[in-house]
Amino acid sequence: MPRPFPWPVRRAWLLLATAAAAVLLAALPARAQIRPGDDLTPPRIYFDTAGGTSFSGTAATYAGAPVKVHLCDGLALDQTSVRVTLNGADVRTSVPVQGTPSTKCPDEVNLVLSGSVTLPLGTSTLAVHVCDQPAAPTNCVDATRTYTYTTSRPRVVAITPNQASYDSAAAALTVQWAAGASPLAPNTVTIRVNGILVGSAFTYTANTSTTATSAGGMQLVPGWNRVSASICDTAQVCSYTDSIRVYRGSIAPTVSITPAGARQAVAPLAATVSVQVPLYNVDRSSVVFTINGQRDATTFSQAATTAPATGDAQNYGGTLSLPLGETTLSVRACTVMGPCTTSETTFFRFTTTHAAPVVTAA
Repeated sequence: MPRPFPWPVRRAWLLLATAAAAVLLAALPARAQIRPGDDLTPPRIYFDTAGGTSFSGTAATYAGAPVKVHLCDGLALDQTSVRVTLNGADVRTSVPVQGTPSTKCPDEVNLVLSGSVTLPLGTSTLAVHVCDQPAAPTNCVDATRTYTYTTSRPRVVAITPNQASYDSAAAALTVQWAAGASPLAPNTVTIRVNGILVGSAFTYTANTSTTATSAGGMQLVPGWNRVSASICDTAQVCSYTDSIRVYRGSIAPTVSITPAGARQAVAPLAATVSVQVPLYNVDRSSVVFTINGQRDATTFSQAATTAPATGDAQNYGGTLSLPLGETTLSVRACTVMGPCTTSETTFFRFTTTHAAPVVTAA
C-alpha cells in the first residue's frame, strides 16, 4: 500500500489549486456586476414574424395580430427600459416579457416579448425600444416593423350626374352603392352638395343583397357644385367620395384651327382642328366641318381625346387638298347642353409659274 504524501506537501498543493481557481474565476465575465463602461455595444432586436404581418377580415379592426420580439445583448439588458408602441400608442402591456429563453440568442442575455395587438385598417407601425444598462454609458436601440390590415370596403359605384351642366337650379341625383365584406348599413348614408347635407330627403332602395340606390333632388348654385357621398357597412367599415362635380350655367366651347389661315404654293395642307370646352363635355355628334360652304365628313377624323380636370377636349386632324385661290374651312361644335361655337379660317393657294411679259414695239 503506497504511503500518502506528507501533509506539508498536500497543503502546498491545495493552496496552489485554490489560487489557480481564483485566477480563472476572476477572468470570467460577471454579468450580475457589470460596471459602467464594460458594455460598449447596443442590444439587438429581432422580430419573429412567423405569425404574419398582413391580415384581412370583415371588421373595422383586426384583433389578435401576433407579436413576438427577441431582445439580445452580450452582457446585460435593462428590462425597465423596454417600450413597445403601435402607431405611437403604448401597447407594452399587450406584449409582456415571457419566461422562455430566446431561440435567437440563447447564449446571451435575452428577453422575449410575446403577445398580440389590435390593428386598424391600413398600415401600422410597431416600434420597440430597449437599453442594455441603466447606468451611463447606456446603449439603446430602436427598431420597427410594419403590419397591414385590409378588408373589402363598401363602394360608391356611381353618382349621376357627373361632369354635367344644368341651366336651372334643380337637378335629380342618384347614387349607386355596393357592399364589401359586410352588408350595407342604410342608416349611415350621407349625401352632401357643396357641404350641405341633402341625403336625409333621399330614398334608399336595396336592388340586390349587395347593391342599393339612393335617389333624390339637389339645388345647384351658379358655377361648379361639388357632390360628396359616403356609406358604411354593418362592420363600421366606410367609403367616401367627393370627386363629383356638376355645373350650373351654359358656356359655349372654344374651337381653334391650326394653321389659322395660310398662303402657299403647294396643294396639300395639313390642318389640325381642336374643339375645346373649358367646363363640360363636347357633343361629338355636333362637330361639323364645312369646306367652301359644303359639308365635309371625310377629310377630318378624331385624332386624340384628352380629359383635362376642368373640362373636355376633342382633337381632329386632316389634310386639305387646296385648289388655286381661296379655300374656307369652317368648324361648328356644341356642348352636351346646347351652346355652340363656329370658327372659320381661309387658306390661299397661289401658283409659282408665270408667263413671261410680252413687250411690243411702239
